[in-house]
Amino acid sequence: MSTGKKSMTDEVKQKKSGIPIYLGIASVWFGAHCGPGVASGKQTAVFYSEFGKWAFITPVIAMLLMGLCIYYSVEYARLTKAKNFRELTDNLFHPYEKVFSTFFEITFMATVLMVVGGCIATGAAVLNEYTGLSIVIGSIILVVVTILLSMYGANLVRSASTVMTVFIILCLIAMVVLGLLSSQGDFAGNWKAKSFSDVSPMKAIIMAIVYTGFQSAGNIANAVSVSEGIESKKESRKAAILGTILNSLLILGIVFLLFAYPESIKKTLPNYFVADKVGSSALLFSYVVMVLLAVMSTNVSFSFAVVARYGEKLPMEPGIKRDFVITSILMILCVVVSALGLDAIVSKGYKYLGYACIFIVVIPVILVGFKKTRTQYKNECNGKFKM
Repeated sequence: MSTGKKSMTDEVKQKKSGIPIYLGIASVWFGAHCGPGVASGKQTAVFYSEFGKWAFITPVIAMLLMGLCIYYSVEYARLTKAKNFRELTDNLFHPYEKVFSTFFEITFMATVLMVVGGCIATGAAVLNEYTGLSIVIGSIILVVVTILLSMYGANLVRSASTVMTVFIILCLIAMVVLGLLSSQGDFAGNWKAKSFSDVSPMKAIIMAIVYTGFQSAGNIANAVSVSEGIESKKESRKAAILGTILNSLLILGIVFLLFAYPESIKKTLPNYFVADKVGSSALLFSYVVMVLLAVMSTNVSFSFAVVARYGEKLPMEPGIKRDFVITSILMILCVVVSALGLDAIVSKGYKYLGYACIFIVVIPVILVGFKKTRTQYKNECNGKFKM
């Protein structure tokens, strides 16, 4: 009886919102991807732009693989009624769920430390470039603001997340358009000067797969968390296809921009370098605001996720004090990671995490997901036939 009421409630909510669930899944994937790592340009530079013309192909390979992960995760979650990442992995990897759950737990924490540490490093570097504020002071400011927002402003950040995502997208579009139109850049000249044979295609493809790896755990978890109510295989497929297209275009836009400014690739903040090079103070200011908003949004989201995941394990009453303790511990650990610097976090930390996730997340999810979804389809068909 209660299940029926719940289903009716979900259906009513879905109808009232007027937004297809597959669109919501694709948007969540895009919003999570469109964070400070992408906004800074560093991720794109390290994983794609360093490989010359191959950078116009390999992002599509990476997002196609990520799309397969999203599809099989969302579709298997639909078939088994899994509501979160833990339920999905327990069902998907049964009877070895304990082993894989442990791997995923380690992967999750490594992702949190790397991403939030990278956010702090990015925000501090931007503040240093724009205001001259020292990296240490910038990091402290970001940590304090993150803790305050996590305790008192989480709802504000979540409510404003869509607006912030739109702002980030508009800023990136403006940067790409103005950067390519500016006389400071030379896309055509660089295209003529470079050849596909300049770089090994295998290296470029491997880096694209590694990119899928370090993006996988967080994006799968986010997608599954908002997939409840999805009704068909067709909707799961739409979510994966739309997300693949949107995220491919996001990376390709930055690839086009950095290709016109090859000297930006080795910079700590490639997009900042381009914005400064273009010479528009309004564009540079908007870029700084964009990165700081992305940093705060990402930090608070991960802090909230860690509190929700590990809060009950702390021998304290739920509330602000417990949230403060957990968030403070998280921030201290992430500041230690951020001390490595953005270059090291992206070029080494993300790479090692990506390599690990290829074998722990990407390959298992695609192969086991392919097999088990088909088993579920057969079981459903047999059940209908018997009836």
